[in-house]
Amino acid sequence: NTKYDIKWLFVREGENIETLKDSCISTVLLTDTTAPTTDCSKIVPITLTPKGCDTLYTVIPPTNVFHDNCTPDSELDFLFWLDGRGSFYYGSDSTTFKLTNGGHWITWLAVDRFNHRSDTCGHAIYVVDENRPVITCSPVSDVELNVHVACDTTFNLEAPEVKDSCGVAHIYYKLGDGVTHEYDLSDPDKNSVT
Repeated sequence: NTKYDIKWLFVREGENIETLKDSCISTVLLTDTTAPTTDCSKIVPITLTPKGCDTLYTVIPPTNVFHDNCTPDSELDFLFWLDGRGSFYYGSDSTTFKLTNGGHWITWLAVDRFNHRSDTCGHAIYVVDENRPVITCSPVSDVELNVHVACDTTFNLEAPEVKDSCGVAHIYYKLGDGVTHEYDLSDPDKNSVT
């Protein structure tokens, strides 16, 4: 709210200010009763593809979404909620968060200089695992079979080592032409390697 004082000076017609007869002051109080407006259609989802499973994400208020009749857009304050966790005040609270693989939701609310709050707008943040699992096969083992002694021979083949940045990798194998074993490896996000 802004207060303005207006001073009224009364002089007779044809006389100058030096012949001031009387004065008074009126006070005008300008009150902003309008909350910031929103245009949520301008918010687009954000997709992050980190090198690992989790990523650090710094929250930044969306632009051209919140507008106010008395407070310039650049001076609006913001509250936000990330995945429903408490409310954070943009500018004083931490704005960097560790996001795990998958979908997240951020909700924004603008506050003008007179503490009027806008409607909320939200958008999705997707952290997408595009990293393929890693498979390391054991060194080649030579197995000598004496087929003149027996047709069936049992031997041990060391399984490959598997690693994935975002979950447990599942390994499947199939026997090839009697000489090779082929391993297929996939992670929970359907990234695979053979």
